[in-house]
Amino acid sequence: MQNQKRYKCIACDVLFREFSLAAALSDNVIKLTFMQQGLHSVGAEKMSKTLQEEIDNTDLTQFDAILLGYGLCGYGVSGLHSELPIVIPRAHECIPIIAGDFDKYSEYFDKNHGTFFLSPGWIERAGFGNEDTESEEIMGIRYNREELLERYGEEMADYIAETLGGLDKNYTKYTFIDTGTGNLEMYEEESKRRAEKKGWDYEKLVSENQIAHKLFAGDWNVHDFLIIPPGAKLKPTYDGTIIGYEF
Repeated sequence: MQNQKRYKCIACDVLFREFSLAAALSDNVIKLTFMQQGLHSVGAEKMSKTLQEEIDNTDLTQFDAILLGYGLCGYGVSGLHSELPIVIPRAHECIPIIAGDFDKYSEYFDKNHGTFFLSPGWIERAGFGNEDTESEEIMGIRYNREELLERYGEEMADYIAETLGGLDKNYTKYTFIDTGTGNLEMYEEESKRRAEKKGWDYEKLVSENQIAHKLFAGDWNVHDFLIIPPGAKLKPTYDGTIIGYEF
């Protein structure tokens, strides 16, 4: 018990299965709070405000650190701060976290441009009634430039408009990330169905969920994680580190 830590984790609901499993297997005590999936679609300012409110509602005497189950997520984590250390994965968004290994994900991504990734959480929790329309809305693809500017700011608006454009314009493959959680046969069949419907390629990528396990174990190596000191504010960086902080 002497070395056991207590962490509060605030995470996107799309990571529910993977983070719940990792928390159950952790030697530390993990308090999980899952936020509504697609929170970043309300815009960076509103997302940051919502997450900060959850951080501010944390009893500082009960935990050793706050862990974030988010990447940069359209700058929606910008400005977050606490009197406790905050730990966040060095990722632009959730897919590398789900993939479980940033280096392996980067290698795969570099060789597979035009890939739309699916996972257990994206299939069962993202609210895809019409997967084309709703996935575009979640990713911000459907908005015009003025709406993108309002929601994400100029730099992210340019990125979405120029890089994503639309599903059918820039994507040619569905890759399902098998995280070993949930009804995998059903998820994979659904992923194949979507690929067949669009005439896209299909592939499966197996994840060992290592980012979540490391996060809850306190294995916060500088390559995969950033530790924001008490009182500092999280900020985006524009280099390979992705996320930084300032006082």
